[in-house]
Amino acid sequence: MSLNDALLAAKPSDYKLAFQVDENGVCQTDKGDKTSIVQSTELIQQIHQVVSIPSLTNIVIAADNNIFWAKLVNNKTVGAVTGPNGDNASIEKFFSSIMTVSAGQPAGLSPDVMPKIHKIAAEYLSDFAETALMVQVKQAGVNEAGPTPEQLQKLFSGLEKAAMMIVGPSQAKEMGEKLKKLI
Repeated sequence: MSLNDALLAAKPSDYKLAFQVDENGVCQTDKGDKTSIVQSTELIQQIHQVVSIPSLTNIVIAADNNIFWAKLVNNKTVGAVTGPNGDNASIEKFFSSIMTVSAGQPAGLSPDVMPKIHKIAAEYLSDFAETALMVQVKQAGVNEAGPTPEQLQKLFSGLEKAAMMIVGPSQAKEMGEKLKKLI
């Protein structure tokens, strides 16, 4: 089943539109203005970055007679817009359906991603790199033999926060951008 078929098949209750925006900003939707959807998901991603809670993946915005539902997964955003009677259970079912289709797509992780992470961390954090990595790998629950994109996102977020105290915000952000390119 294609992603577009899944978008149509798993319509949440009180459905108005469904969408997915990938890590490159490419939007798939069955209705609606793709440019507006991409801009909305960029705002959702910025909110997620500001809040900095890796486990926070579902974001709901209620306005007037519409509810905007979004889930952030592997640098993608899937979501839907419903009327005021949209319910959490049908949205979770919808997200689950979309994730199943998306999971069939390769993650694109290089088998040597952990050595690359160590190299980038050492470049920015020098003597503090190994300690910072050890702590953040443990906190993010990273399986170093085969990390998932979700684990790496948690690791990168924690490592960037730790780096802010060591090398300052601009260097930490630069390091974070390099790390994110690995996923």
